[in-house]
Amino acid sequence: MKLSNFISIITLLIGTQLYAISADSTAKVEEDYYMFPIRPNQVNTLAGNMGELRKTHFHAGLDIRTGGQIGLPVYAAADGYISRVGIKSGGYGKALYITHYNGETTVYGHLNKLNGDIGIHVKSHQYSQRNLYLNKYFKKNVFAVKKGQIIAYSGNSGSSAGPHLHFEIRDKNQQVLNPLKYHFEEIRDTTPPIFKKLAITPKNINSRINGVFDREIFTISKKKNHYVLEDTITMFGKVGFELLAFDKLDDANYKCAISEITFEVDGILVFNQKIDTLNFANQRNILKHYNYPAYKSSGDKYHKLYLDDGNLLPFYKTNATKGILSLDKPGIKSGKITIIDVFGNKSILTFSVRIRKPDKDVKTTFHQGNTVKNIENFLVIQQPLTSVIQIEMADKVNILEKIYSSLESDYFLWDLRNGIPNMISNSTENLDYKVQSIIVPDQKYTYYSEEIEATFHKNSLFDTIYFKADYKLDSEKNLEQFNIGNIATDFLKKNINIVLKTKINRPDSIKQKTSVYKRNGNNHSYVGGVWNDNKISFRTRDMGQYTILTDSLAPTISAVKISSNSISFTIKDDLSGIAKFDVFVNNQWMLMDYDYKTSKIWSEPLTIKDLEGEVRLRVVDNAGNEQLFFSEIP
Repeated sequence: MKLSNFISIITLLIGTQLYAISADSTAKVEEDYYMFPIRPNQVNTLAGNMGELRKTHFHAGLDIRTGGQIGLPVYAAADGYISRVGIKSGGYGKALYITHYNGETTVYGHLNKLNGDIGIHVKSHQYSQRNLYLNKYFKKNVFAVKKGQIIAYSGNSGSSAGPHLHFEIRDKNQQVLNPLKYHFEEIRDTTPPIFKKLAITPKNINSRINGVFDREIFTISKKKNHYVLEDTITMFGKVGFELLAFDKLDDANYKCAISEITFEVDGILVFNQKIDTLNFANQRNILKHYNYPAYKSSGDKYHKLYLDDGNLLPFYKTNATKGILSLDKPGIKSGKITIIDVFGNKSILTFSVRIRKPDKDVKTTFHQGNTVKNIENFLVIQQPLTSVIQIEMADKVNILEKIYSSLESDYFLWDLRNGIPNMISNSTENLDYKVQSIIVPDQKYTYYSEEIEATFHKNSLFDTIYFKADYKLDSEKNLEQFNIGNIATDFLKKNINIVLKTKINRPDSIKQKTSVYKRNGNNHSYVGGVWNDNKISFRTRDMGQYTILTDSLAPTISAVKISSNSISFTIKDDLSGIAKFDVFVNNQWMLMDYDYKTSKIWSEPLTIKDLEGEVRLRVVDNAGNEQLFFSEIP
């Protein structure tokens, strides 16, 4: 896609050689080995399946619905032993891992409570460590379990949007397998996957889609048992196709993952993806699998039907040009996309592509305005008719020729691989666009300015980015805003180091409660940072807007219930967020469970006995502010 891996393609439309980087998915599936882990022998429905596109990862298992209930019995799917228990505020929340005698592991997440000896052991460990959170591994057969044994009860812990059980099956190397491959009779699906939209993206400076250089979106229609595009698409040059589609299972309205996508042109394979396994080490590559900038603008996740630069996922087969089509010979091509779910239900989309050299005039009012924007490696400059566009470089000035005109605008293109302009101007003014650096992967690079220092490491980037940063100071509010890169296009594989150089003088006593926060509209999320004089440094995998704020307010505490049977509170913090809390009853530490989604904590006594005496609660936020609460148990 970009400078880091730009390829001069000399093949015709489709090469005959296939590039296959798919993982081995031929492992034998023993269909009767596992039982369904919740409400076995009943029809169950799913809110999510393995391979579903989440924001920064593929979903790794099944989200089994519990009808909004908490506390349903969760059963061991097969004989084995509990090998790990994890408890944290986010992620899987309370999670239990069972290693089976076939070498595979099943995972049970978002639990409410652990059952039996493992529950007693974990609670004792929490009390000994005075810590709610743990990640504890167990040796073979210390906690042996039998198939069908109740190991836990379902819940809503961790980053769960509602009560359900998250269930995974992993192989001996901890790679995720698709649980639906085991054909649990509790899950039924006779519903074919659903096509929604097709998008096409230009890939070189000569590309046109219906006459224009822009990403175009086409609505897909259903006719009887197959899908079509109503109109023939006119194209030229190198283009990449993208697909918006999803699967639905019987008796549920949730959008689930498609197991396999195949794209053919004139009966020849262009692209195939088949997701049977997932490797956690490659999960963030999903940002190159789907069109992340399109998601940021529309909320839709389009599968790219080509292998984009920097994408190391192992489940693709493509043609010699990695799924990019080279359309330069006039004629008609027939496209076919097939999508298949794990149950074998299939849907087919057919369409036609007309290859035609682009005209200079485009009869459309599409995207009217005076803009300069990035599309991959290119600047698209849209200006009023009869404009003259100058690209000023360090050594010369380039006069751009318009590539086409619409009813009200002229369009110009500049390939950023030819260099970053010092200035872009039309006949009367300088245009508002500035890229400061081209940053390529596999090299260390540090960007410097008066207010911002950003260090990119060799493994920070998937692909080349065209980087810019700026700084704004609101003197009236005494508030700084640091704009670092483009949150939609400059997504990162690994962390970068940022140093913010503040122009606001703060005494050391204030700095102790002052940190970096990421801005999202009017919301702020705590990042942290380390002070050194008037500089604060931090690590991040997110571009975007940052600011420096002081949190001087302590958290708030509201008692919900204080009795001899139970103790519960609501704890909140308006800015930096809750960092830790401790409850003591008669000077004895009390385990408190916590749900950050509801801001509730509640008592989990080690033994069943009446609570009595004084309750003391201490809550500390991430800025170090603390709040205390005292009460007698009635």
